[in-house]
Amino acid sequence: MVRRYGHANLSDKPYFYTPLPQTFSETAPASHASYQIDRLSGQIGGVIVARSPIHIASGQIVTWADLSRHGDINSTNNPPLIAAHFRTNDRRAIPASSLKGVLRSIVEAISYSCPQFSINKQPGRHKRVNVINISAEHHRCQVDTTQDLENNNLCPACRIFGGIGSGSSKGGYLGNVNFTDAVQEAGGGSVFARMPLYSPQPSYSQALPRKRTGYKLYFRDRSQTEPLGRKFFKIGIPQPKTEGRYEPIEVCDEKSTFRLQIQFSNLTAGELGLLLMALGCSATKTFALKLGGGKPLSLGTFQVNSISLEYFDIQTTWSTYDSKSKNVTNLQKYVDAAYDEDLIHQPGWDVLTHNWHYPPQDSCPGGQDQSY
Repeated sequence: MVRRYGHANLSDKPYFYTPLPQTFSETAPASHASYQIDRLSGQIGGVIVARSPIHIASGQIVTWADLSRHGDINSTNNPPLIAAHFRTNDRRAIPASSLKGVLRSIVEAISYSCPQFSINKQPGRHKRVNVINISAEHHRCQVDTTQDLENNNLCPACRIFGGIGSGSSKGGYLGNVNFTDAVQEAGGGSVFARMPLYSPQPSYSQALPRKRTGYKLYFRDRSQTEPLGRKFFKIGIPQPKTEGRYEPIEVCDEKSTFRLQIQFSNLTAGELGLLLMALGCSATKTFALKLGGGKPLSLGTFQVNSISLEYFDIQTTWSTYDSKSKNVTNLQKYVDAAYDEDLIHQPGWDVLTHNWHYPPQDSCPGGQDQSY
């Protein structure tokens, strides 16, 4: 009798995949030496609205007494130790690195961008169970800093967000966007009882090592050589742990707002369009994004409203003490430019916008069995 472990149906899981492009689009990146007249430089603004509790760990475990001294926590659940949220100047905030990370992931998914995936298999502790690691972080575009910049070709995501040096080559490419921490401007905080989370494992559950998860959750083929795509977590209704073991975490409450600010320089119109699409431009009003900790439990859902764009007039901005900028009301033309420059991987955009919509209908499936 064959024993079957775990679930092999993606509909039972709190995640989905966007398809991988078959080819990459690579061209030379822009220099940082000067602002270029034929490219765009300026800033994007907006308001981040939390559509579920948001938790981004500061790395500190604090006592309830220390946390309550901030005066911005409203909670009837007062455990002795709590995983604190990231703060800047004693105010909860979404760090710039988190914002950059989620937007880069989206741009990679909706364009002809790297990274390629490498798959490493090692024998596990249990019979016929391999430990499988799907790695992508170190397989992005490689920048040879010993060569002139125009001799390096990077994909759209690496041109916008930056790339790493190749081999023993030090440094890399800085990219053309700069993010600032998004400080919480409205809304309070509370303590959320989060169930323990474990690293994704294509072969078995770390919570229940003898529970096989099935190759169909991660791969197209039984030999486990073709990943299904880029993994994103679904949007659902958060479910706190009501009994048993849980992890108390500090969260920004639903409906909290944060100020978004992104500076960009030397982007083509299409690259700017990619960035605007990642924020939700050209998508329906139900489009939402996810970031932070607890995504399998539907934490970290947010939308970006009131998106504004202004760019510097490179030809005249240096003739006066105050830099001159122009507000742009028609953002769709940059999205159209992304299509004109053949940057959009339409299947990735279609799958992402189909799955990321708010409000959700129910909670994300698959959380309680801990086999993500």
